[in-house]
Amino acid sequence: MAADPASRIVSVGGSVTEIVFALGEDHRLVARDTTSNHPPAALELPNVGYRGRLSPENILAVNPDLIISEEGAGPHEVIELLNEAALPMVTIPPHGYDVAAVQAKITAVAEALEVREKGADLAAEVGGADLQAAMAEAGDVPPRKVLFVLSTQGGRIMAAGKNTAADGIISLAGGVNVMGDFEGYKPVTDEAISTSGGVEVILMMDRAGINPGTDEELLAMPALTATPVAQTRAVVRIDGMLLTGFSVRTPEAVRTLAQACARRGGDRWRLWRDSRWVKAAWAASQATVTTGAGAEPCSAGASGRCVVAVHDGWRVGGDFVGTCTGQPLYRGGGAGVARQGRAV
Repeated sequence: MAADPASRIVSVGGSVTEIVFALGEDHRLVARDTTSNHPPAALELPNVGYRGRLSPENILAVNPDLIISEEGAGPHEVIELLNEAALPMVTIPPHGYDVAAVQAKITAVAEALEVREKGADLAAEVGGADLQAAMAEAGDVPPRKVLFVLSTQGGRIMAAGKNTAADGIISLAGGVNVMGDFEGYKPVTDEAISTSGGVEVILMMDRAGINPGTDEELLAMPALTATPVAQTRAVVRIDGMLLTGFSVRTPEAVRTLAQACARRGGDRWRLWRDSRWVKAAWAASQATVTTGAGAEPCSAGASGRCVVAVHDGWRVGGDFVGTCTGQPLYRGGGAGVARQGRAV
């Protein structure tokens, strides 16, 4: 006779806990670790300590019949003690930092919970439609050269290289990791940063209870003063678990990062924002549209053509010149081109 599925589960690792909730199996949780801070309902569960500094007393006090943990739970002595207590423990490996990794993690947690069909559905939803849509939206954003800063202890920047969660999320969001020539997280020299091809955006994790310093202190570091980011002051801080969890919220992380990087892009951001609003653009009968796709006659009676595209010469604002398909048109100030959308 098959044993009943575990009903008193301790979840260790924020990404695991998010998946348990998303699968609708949170009623089986009896405790969580400190990194499990989302969704808010998770905070109502007893806390068994940080993933790497678990409290055996707190774990055993909730009388669990299963622990599901991200890789890296510890310390080693605590894991040995839990093994001696014959407490089942399933470790969920990271699987990597791409779309397939998100789906594999969801599938692995569902396997541990013995809800395989629900896991397959959730993996298809998150890693399929949701994440693909987020990546497609990110593709509309001008690519940014991003430096992920883990810490600045001792006046030296600890940056993310390739094969890291930071590198993975930057790539999914359409960015370029300027430190992609080494693996892992490493201290980098001032020269390495200055010769990286131009840092346009600094990305950091926003972690509760940890003071990473102000933007002013960061941008004043000698390694950054000669880079473009020193002028644009483009520092982006995003919740650490959202950013690097590679779990059910990864589509949200992709959108958040892509939009944050675009906002730091000045005119490039405004062009991108308009491209999301724009349905068509109007050109005066004597004007030449130098870029565009899908041109068709304007159905609203304005002379010229409607063009579904973004024109590199557009400028925000401009004079009202009429309507097209029921929307206001503003002359963009370049080559007689007008855009359709909202005044900024």
